Formats: sequence, C-alpha cells, structure tokens
Amino acid sequence: SERNMSKIELHPLFMLTVSDHHARISLGSSPLPTDSPSLGLIFGVSTATTLTCLDGQPFLLSSDNLPSPANLDTQLRLHQACFPSRDIVGWYCSEPCVPQKLQITKMLQQRYSASLFVAYDPGTSAFSALTLSQLQGGEAWVERPVTYDTELPEKVAVAHVASNQTSGLSPKVRALAAVEAGMQGVSERMDAILRYLRAVKDGSRDMDVDMLAKIAAVTGQVPTGGG
Repeated sequence: SERNMSKIELHPLFMLTVSDHHARISLGSSPLPTDSPSLGLIFGVSTATTLTCLDGQPFLLSSDNLPSPANLDTQLRLHQACFPSRDIVGWYCSEPCVPQKLQITKMLQQRYSASLFVAYDPGTSAFSALTLSQLQGGEAWVERPVTYDTELPEKVAVAHVASNQTSGLSPKVRALAAVEAGMQGVSERMDAILRYLRAVKDGSRDMDVDMLAKIAAVTGQVPTGGG
C-alpha cells in the first residue's frame, strides 16, 4: 500500500547528500557530463502521520534509461544492514530532471510502494516534494508540503545553508556554499564522536555496533566538493 504522505520531513543529512551529489557532477568530480542531473534513492521511515527522508544514495540509469532493479535491491540490502528500519521511500533528481521521471516513479511505486519524488533546484537550493497519486480520472502529480523538523544543531546547519544563498552568486558557488555550511553542522558533532570512539578504544565504554554504524553513516556524508 502507498506510504502515508500527510507530512513529509527532510533531514539535513539528506539535503546535504543531494546538494553534494549535484556539486560533484557540476564541478567535474564525476564520470558523468557536468550538465547531467543528479539522480538518487531516498531512504527513510514512515509512521501513521509522517514520512521522513533521512538519507540519499545516487543511482545510475541502465541501457533502458531506467535504474536496474537488481542494483536497487542491492542498495536497499546494504543500507538496511546498518539501518534495518529504513526503506526506499522515493527518489530525488536535480532540475531540470530526466524526461523519464514518470517511468522511474512508477517503477519504485510498484517495487517498493514508494511514490515520493523530491526535486532539487540548484539555482535556489530549494527542495519540493511530489507524489504520484491515483485520482479520479487517472494518475496525477500532487505537490506535498515539506518540513524540516530537526534537532537544534541540525537546525543551525540548515540556517547556515540558507544564509549563504546569495542571488548574485552562480549556481556552482551556491552549491559549494551549501556544502560548506552543511559541513559546519557535521563538524559540530565530531568532538562528541571522537570522545566516544576514544572511550571505546581504551575500554572505558562498551562497543555498540549500532552506534558505530550510525557514526559511519554520518562520517560517510563528508563531501569531496571539487575532488
């Protein structure tokens, strides 16, 4: 059945991942042409009232211009090895998006009950959410409001991103500014992470495999920007 879409939350790490993915491509740190859109899966969780986008992971299109089902299943399996409660809840694409947006959404909807599509506008760093819904008369895209319900340090990081958006800057500079601001938010957590890892290493704290997996996920978000 289709996931609940009454409230959609975007986590800062998800937004940072999408912004960094676009920056990698546009700055030539990817095998793709620099004008290629960034495409990726959205991993998240859903409750009776909320769908939360927690993380993103790029995917490539196969020869039929659709993502490979086998590759998507592998990406899901590897992600759930660290985060068992998460599922594929949709996909994202930077604007202008690929023309096969409808076909990709239908594929994920049928395979994972995931009808959410998140568009990222590199020019304004804005995110918008759409769902493919069954309405009277057929299928239609329905725009969904998004919220950014986060912990205080993450709200500060998002505020930094917003404050660095200057209309006079080029899209590439804005993308880099968003990555830099997002990294400021991640760096604020590093002292706590290092204290925990040192305590585990010297034996003063027990090793928590789930905590280590979460730390790996956070540090794995560190962008490379221009390479």
